[in-house]
Amino acid sequence: MSDPWAAAVAAVTDSAVDSGRLLAAAEAVAPPSLEATPVPAERSIARVALDLSVLIDDLCGVGAAYDVGERLRAHGWIEPVIAASTAARIQEALVTMVGAGTADAWAAATERMHVISVPHGDHPALAAAYRGGARHLVTDDEALVGAETGATLGPRVGVSARTPPAFLQLYDPAAAYEALFDDAYPGPDAEVS
Repeated sequence: MSDPWAAAVAAVTDSAVDSGRLLAAAEAVAPPSLEATPVPAERSIARVALDLSVLIDDLCGVGAAYDVGERLRAHGWIEPVIAASTAARIQEALVTMVGAGTADAWAAATERMHVISVPHGDHPALAAAYRGGARHLVTDDEALVGAETGATLGPRVGVSARTPPAFLQLYDPAAAYEALFDDAYPGPDAEVS
């Protein structure tokens, strides 16, 4: 399997670890303190930020989060964005619950992603989306996907937060590709799973 992210998903899925237990283990890890990444000059519709629970569900092959991961993995021009603290928490949880080999697969997968250092105390996924130049944030955090929050996030931060099912319904890779490259959408360019 040539895509390291797909390989990490396969390794975690093959281990049959429960996504709820893996999420709890990742949430129990103290996030590292890192210097924040500067905010980019502009946002890109090709950049999609993912939060901790979405990444865990994707790695475990669960529900709409997995489908989001599959859609992103199928398009090499789409740039996943995650918080460095989220990457580190998943790494440590995988070492503890599944083993070093699977954790190494995850570490290789993060090399395909924009791993963004965020200020301590900020919401990791939202701060990664903002500092990573993402236009989209895929999250299960109800505080971020409500209509009231959306009315604030869009104009102030330039980020649209959606649940995995809503993102799948609204994010059209063909339209995004054509807007970005001013060319006809060629279809998925990467083999997944």
